[in-house]
Amino acid sequence: MKNNPFPDRLSISAKGLWEAMRIGQKIRLIDLRTPADFEKWHIPGAECPDINEELKAGEFEVLETLDLHPDTPVVFICQEGILGKMAARTMSDLGYNAFALENGMLGWSALWDTMVLEIDSSNRIIQFRRLGKGCLSYMLISRNEALVIDPSLPPEVYQQVARQHRAFIKYVMETHLHADHLMRGLRLAQLCRARYLLPHKSPVDFRAEFYDEHFSLTSGNGELKALAMPGHTPESHTLVWNNQWIFTGDLIFHDAIGRPDLRVKNSGDLTTNARQLLTSMHKLISLFPDAFFFGGHFKDLSGLPDHILRFNRQDILRRYPNPDLWDKNLFPMIINDLPEPPPHFEEIIAYNRQGNFPAPPDDFRLEAGNNHCSTS
Repeated sequence: MKNNPFPDRLSISAKGLWEAMRIGQKIRLIDLRTPADFEKWHIPGAECPDINEELKAGEFEVLETLDLHPDTPVVFICQEGILGKMAARTMSDLGYNAFALENGMLGWSALWDTMVLEIDSSNRIIQFRRLGKGCLSYMLISRNEALVIDPSLPPEVYQQVARQHRAFIKYVMETHLHADHLMRGLRLAQLCRARYLLPHKSPVDFRAEFYDEHFSLTSGNGELKALAMPGHTPESHTLVWNNQWIFTGDLIFHDAIGRPDLRVKNSGDLTTNARQLLTSMHKLISLFPDAFFFGGHFKDLSGLPDHILRFNRQDILRRYPNPDLWDKNLFPMIINDLPEPPPHFEEIIAYNRQGNFPAPPDDFRLEAGNNHCSTS
């Protein structure tokens, strides 16, 4: 098959699997983890036959009950790739077109791609999509200067993309202290000798440069301003580029609202944060009726478009109509319709406060799982 992403070996990378899924190649995805782990986080289209205990006991003959077709590629998925390799070897020896997902769901968590929005000949927005986790980060390039927002991927990813666009990274900014992924911005800024900027009141234990609502900077021929938008966290800010391109952090996404509970100590704090979040949403749609918004996450990988994810005021109002009734209609959802928190979120927050984190692959082990940063 032309452009066949499947290699001539018993494993396939997360990137290779993603390409096969994008072109619509027929594949069986067999998740060998427990149903409980599968329910929390899995690859779209995968099936979980509940054979984890048998496989761990060495009973690999159970794989022969899966009703596989010899001509249809099958990819076995586990947490870190070891059980998947054993399953792929077993079924390959029986004549099946079998593969293991390299590094399992940890490899899937690290999967990323980019989408580019060309504004004009000297200005562009690059959206980094961490596909397996649903995290979005951004690089704003004006002339040859780059500003990075909320980096969740290894620093070398942003360095590589900046070089491809003949730009140097001058600024790295966070919209808030993150709970779902490790903040790699400090290391990126150190490597690039860039300014690293955190919102005022960010609860960190390391020396940092802070910005507030009166902050602005010039990068290339673009101007970036900050607006306080508390609710997801007390220090949350939205970043405004040239009064037209709005980076909302975890306030609101194209398909959901940010959650207000990840750093609360009691129900009073939750209520306060939820009220602030709704106030910030009102502020957003009133200040920027004609702008484009770019969120910090997405929920659903299936159906993800081949273009940059963005939304506008009309999109928000279609999803959440009648802003005057948000306090009545959305407030109960924001405080009650909360999924499980991000995996290991308390440990991640602690690492982000300190400004350091484990080396690979332990960093991806800590982050493995859905981002769970939204309410709906």
